Formats: sequence, structure tokens, C-alpha cells
Amino acid sequence: MAVQIYPASDTTVLRINVSGDLFISGWDQPRVRVAADDEDGLVAQQSGDDLQIIAPDDLVLMVPAAVTLQIGHAGGDVELKDLTGNVTLSQAGGDLTAQRLNNLTLGAVGGDVELRQINGRLSAGQIGGDMDAVSLQDLAEVQQVGGDVALHLLAGGANIRSGDDVRVSLAQPAGQTLNIHAGGSVRLYLPTDAGATFDLTSGDEDICFELGDKDVAVEEGLYHGIVGDGAIHVRIAAGEDILITDRRPDIDSYTRIFDRWDERWERVMERMNLQERLREEAMRRAQEAAERAGRRAEEAARRAEERVQATMRRLESRRGGIPTPPASAGSRVSRDEKLLILQMLQEQKITAEEAERLMQTLENLSE
Repeated sequence: MAVQIYPASDTTVLRINVSGDLFISGWDQPRVRVAADDEDGLVAQQSGDDLQIIAPDDLVLMVPAAVTLQIGHAGGDVELKDLTGNVTLSQAGGDLTAQRLNNLTLGAVGGDVELRQINGRLSAGQIGGDMDAVSLQDLAEVQQVGGDVALHLLAGGANIRSGDDVRVSLAQPAGQTLNIHAGGSVRLYLPTDAGATFDLTSGDEDICFELGDKDVAVEEGLYHGIVGDGAIHVRIAAGEDILITDRRPDIDSYTRIFDRWDERWERVMERMNLQERLREEAMRRAQEAAERAGRRAEEAARRAEERVQATMRRLESRRGGIPTPPASAGSRVSRDEKLLILQMLQEQKITAEEAERLMQTLENLSE
């Protein structure tokens, strides 16, 4: 897994398309750290505050927590955590798992959706599988879910449409409005002593109330009424039975899912940190090797320059009146020096211009 780094800030808009799985976590660093299984196929384009990343395989990213995240397409599963900026996922072929996010907008998710601690609004289009969520702090808009829906510790209102069963529990009474359409049964868990206004239809199935120490069943399949102060507005249309209760549901199984996910993220982070340390070490060694090569090149150039200068001084001294050796010896010296010049040129110790100048000097001396 190769690691790359890109500068970023809280104002960065990050656009992602990935063919495999996608894992993204927020952090407090002013950079995006990208770990890709296929580094050769990774494409990253950055212009100002806009960073676009395209990957043909799995992708793991650490990003500034407040970035605006726009995921166009993910071919596999998507996991998101610790992001305070707006997050949009247009299409995912697999499952989605997300926790500790702010506003989350979902287009089409082919598999299951598991959410925990969504502090802003949740808007979901088409979910092919089940949808489980714990601790939703604002309005939840869920347009179409093919499987079951379970929204627990809901603080805001909700509009939900599911082809199967729906389970909803409220964190506290706050005058919420709940609109639920379900092909199967509906279970609504109210806080103790919460008042609500009900408009319920169960498709000729039983409508049951378990509130306080009273259990009441309505067999006609229709109920319109007010309990307590009627502050919570509940509209339910179910294909099967409806249960309204103030008995707390068991949500431990949902939280355990995210505990295991946190443990897996720690292992992923350890792997990414190791890869980055290896990358930094490789860069350090490459830099040291380049510096050593530079020093060797400088030393070789210095020695070559000294040899050139020595040759030039020797030739100039001949021209200045030093007795000329016999012709045979001069020819031999001239040939030897020409070979030396050619050897120095071949070894790139002198330039072609310097070699030509030395050759011309030898020619002048031989005349």
C-alpha cells in the first residue's frame, strides 16, 4: 500500500471516485494522506481548495475533519468516521458504515447502512439492504429502504419509508414529528411519560400500546388519539402490526458493531503509519545518496580541473621559450597528451570546448 501526501485545510473540497472499498477518517493535520493499493492507477488533481482523487482499487484517506467531502462513486464498501464537514455519498455498490459525522447525504447505497452519532441532518435516498442507526441528533429523511430500518436514540424528527419492518426509539420528547411508512411491522419506543398525538394505520393488524403499567390493543387497524400532552406527532402506516411502547429497546448489539470497527481502524492506521515511516526513510536515504553522489561529482570535477590547469601550464611553459625536445620525443609527448585529452573528454572530466582548446594548443606547439 503506497502512501502519498497532499496539502489541505478545513476549506478543501475533496472529490473522490473509487472502484474498490473506501475508508476515510478525519484528523487535525493540514493535509490529506492517501494510501492506495494501486499507486500506478491513482490519479490526483489539485487546484486551490479543490482536490480530486480517482482510484482503480481500494483507498484509505486521512483528511482534515472539516473538509467538504463529495464521493461520486464507490464500487465497494464505504467507511467514514470523525468528519465535521458536509459529507455527500452519491453511489456505493456495497455497505456504508459511518460514525461521528455532521450532515450526511446519501444517494444510492446497494448494501446495508450502519450509522452512529450523526450530529447534523441525515438524508438518504435508496438503500438496498437494512439501515441501522444509533444517536441521530437532527432530522432523518429516509426515502426508500429495501430491508429493515432501526433508528435508535433519535433526537429529531424522521420521515421514513421502508419495504420491511421499522424500529424507532426517541432519545427524549422534544415535539418531534414522525412519519413512518412500512411494508412490515412498526415498533416505536417512546421516553417514559412522553405525550404524543397518534394517527395510526396497520392494514387490519393489531395496534398495541404498552405505556407505563397499561397494555391496550386496538384490533380495528386504525387509531387516532392523544396520550398525555400530545407533543410528539406520530403518523404510521404499516402493512403489519404496530407497537407503541415506553420500554427501552436493546441497542447494545448496534454499539458493539462500532466498537469492533474502531479496533479495525486502529489496525489500518498502524499499517498506514508504518507505510509513511518507510516512505520517509526511503526519501531520507535517497537524499543522502544524492548528496554523496553530488559530493563525488564535485570532487571529480575539481580533480579534472586541476589536471586541465596543469596541462595548460605545461603547454604554456613550452610556448614561453623552454627548449623544445627532439622531434621524435615531441611527437610522442604530443600523442600521449592528445590521448589524455580524449580520455578526459570521454570520462566527461572536461567539456568539448576545453578539449578543442587543448588540442589546438598542442597543434600550435607541434608546428
